[in-house]
Amino acid sequence: KMEEEQSELFDGTVMDRKKMWEIPKYSKEELGRCVVEESSFATIFPKYMETYLQSIWPSVLLVLKKHRCDGELNLTEGSITVKTTKKTWDPYAIINARDFVKLLSRSVPLSQASKIFQEDMSMEIIKIGTFVRSKERFVKRRQ
Repeated sequence: KMEEEQSELFDGTVMDRKKMWEIPKYSKEELGRCVVEESSFATIFPKYMETYLQSIWPSVLLVLKKHRCDGELNLTEGSITVKTTKKTWDPYAIINARDFVKLLSRSVPLSQASKIFQEDMSMEIIKIGTFVRSKERFVKRRQ
């Protein structure tokens, strides 16, 4: 039974198999102040999303501030910009914030989009326009 629970790594060390695949948790104290430069990402959104985004924007800012990021809604350009702040300690927070605004700009509800900040969540946008033979038929069905 001992052999089933442990395995030998390439360098000869023996490790518990259950612990081998665990993702280590880290805290602010362990990393200190990790982000040195300000990073930002911008995403454009369609015109019809303006009123919805304007109505939920205070809640979006609360979600971003919870993860030590900041956001800006630009209605003239039709874009959302997220950036790190001086208090950001998690280096992956800006990537999650980028995915968060991408989901919002694609009409995903705020409650669902905010789940992207969970450790075990990720997202992928699949462009379905390339899966069809006839472009006219695809556009016709989308209207």
